[in-house]
Amino acid sequence: MARFTEFGAGTKVLLVSGPLLLVSLFLTWQATPVKFGKNGTVTQSLDGWDFWGLVIALATLAVVVLAVMREHDDDLAFDLRVSRVVLGFGCLVFVAAVLKNFRDADSAWASYLGVMLAAAVAVGAYLDFAHEREARATAEEWRPRDRTLERSSAEQTPPRW
Repeated sequence: MARFTEFGAGTKVLLVSGPLLLVSLFLTWQATPVKFGKNGTVTQSLDGWDFWGLVIALATLAVVVLAVMREHDDDLAFDLRVSRVVLGFGCLVFVAAVLKNFRDADSAWASYLGVMLAAAVAVGAYLDFAHEREARATAEEWRPRDRTLERSSAEQTPPRW
């Protein structure tokens, strides 16, 4: 558990909200009433596992796995492309959850919880991306070139033409 405290804030948010979002897909996302005429009405409970739920689950798994891999692998830690992919998958999770919620009729409370957890995944991916850019910007300090060194080295070596 000591390793969890070393992660960045965005990765911590991803590690908490990602698995919770996956578990919430098993809850009732839709409560659709089915009418049987004069015999009554029955409410059919549908979980979140349809096409959009599968997109949400796969993108959430990709975000969590990439974020953890980047925290453990030093070669990926400073690769800005991986941070962009994590941010893209995080946004995909949120957009897919919102689309699923809009397309499903008679949404239940778990669908709204899923949208909030998907927003937390997107925020965690953004925090991870912003932290990576901030660390990169402060790590590379800009200094002006020393032109006297350039001139002195140019005078010492004759041109090759």
